[in-house]
Amino acid sequence: VNILPIKTNSWGENVIAVGTDFDGFDEGELDIAHIGEMEQLYDAVKKRGFSERQMEKFWSGNAMRVINEVLSTPCG
Repeated sequence: VNILPIKTNSWGENVIAVGTDFDGFDEGELDIAHIGEMEQLYDAVKKRGFSERQMEKFWSGNAMRVINEVLSTPCG
């Protein structure tokens, strides 16, 4: 959560995406044991002052944009 503002300023909001293979994590300021608790991460990031538009990009928009770009690019 703390690194997100730094990376957003460095890389831009169109690069950041939240993803997990979800094994859970309990280090740092959040203790998230399963995927149903990911709202804690969303809320913690939102408290850092990101807009709804930025949050949508981080949570799905940026990843979906990249996936769509890759899938629409002809192979070989």
